Amino acid sequence: MQKEWPSYRITAVLYAIVLLMPVGFYFVHQAFQALQQDTKAIRQSSWLAGGIGHHYLDPTTRQISEKEIENALHDLSSWVKLNNSCEYYIGETTLQKDFQRVEQCWHDYRLSVAKDGKDLPDQNLQCYDSAETLALIIEKMVYLKQHKIVNIFYGSLLLTMLLLIAAIYFVRVYIHLQMKKHAIHDGETGLFNKKYFLSVLQNACAESKRYRTPLCALWISVTFESTADKKAKKQFYREFGTIVSGAIRSSDIAARYSDPASEGEKTLFCILLPMTSKEHGEVLAGRLQETLGTKLSANASNTRLGFSIDAYDQEESCERFIEEGRSVLE
Repeated sequence: MQKEWPSYRITAVLYAIVLLMPVGFYFVHQAFQALQQDTKAIRQSSWLAGGIGHHYLDPTTRQISEKEIENALHDLSSWVKLNNSCEYYIGETTLQKDFQRVEQCWHDYRLSVAKDGKDLPDQNLQCYDSAETLALIIEKMVYLKQHKIVNIFYGSLLLTMLLLIAAIYFVRVYIHLQMKKHAIHDGETGLFNKKYFLSVLQNACAESKRYRTPLCALWISVTFESTADKKAKKQFYREFGTIVSGAIRSSDIAARYSDPASEGEKTLFCILLPMTSKEHGEVLAGRLQETLGTKLSANASNTRLGFSIDAYDQEESCERFIEEGRSVLE
C-alpha cells in the first residue's frame, strides 16, 4: 500500500505557511514606517533653513522661532544618527558632520546675537546656506532610499500573495486527496475498502492470465468475543490496519472485505499479493501472524484471528478465486 503523510504533518505545513504570511505584512509595515520617518526628516530639514532665515528677517518673533529651531534640531538629530552610514549619502563628508555644522553654526550665531545685541546678517546667511545644503542632501538621500523601500514593499506583497496562493493550493490538494482516500479506504482500519479491492482484483487476474505470473490472496478473519466493547474494537481495527500496512509491499493491496452481520461473526480482510507464489504467501502469512501477535495491544486478547492463503488458478474466474478463499474462513 502507498504510504501517506500523517495528518499532523500536513496540518503543520499549513500552519507554517499561514504563520509565514505575517512576515510579509511586517516588511510592509516597516516600509511604511521608514517612508513616514523620511518624509518627516525632509519636512524638518527644509523648514530649518527657512526658520533660520526668518529669525533674522523678523526680530519680533525671535523667541518663538528660536524654540522651534531647537526642537527641529533635536528631532532631526535622531534621524541623522540612524542614517549616518546610509549608502545613499551624496555629501562631501558624512551626514553627521553636515548636521553638526548646521547645529554649531546656529548655536554660535545665537550666542553672538545675544552677546552683541545686534543682527549679524553674514553669520545668519552662513547658517542658512549650511541648513539649505543639509536639506538638499537629506532630500536626495530619501529620494534614492524610496526606490529601495518601494521594492521591499512590492516584494513583501508578492511574498504574501505567493504564500496565500500556496496555502490555497495545498488545502485544495489536501481536500482532493482526502476525498479520494475516503472514497477507496475503510475509515476504521485505513485499509482499502471492498469496492476498490474488487476493481483492482479484476486487473490483477487479467495480468496474471496474460503474463502467466503467480497471484495469491491472503485472507484474515477477525472474531471478537462477546465481552469486547465498541471502544476496544475501534482501537483493535486501527492497530490492525497500521500493522498490516507496514508489513506488506507497496504493490500489495490490503482491504477490508466484509463486516460481521451479527455479534460473534467474523470480519474478513484480504491481502492481494501480485507476483507471489503460494509458498511465498504462506511465509508472509506466518510472519504477519507473528507480528500481529506481538504488536497488538492487550485488547487483542478478546479477538481470534484466522489465516488462509489461496493461489489463483489462471483457468478459473476471479469470482471463483475469491469465493474459494473466503469460504475457508467463513
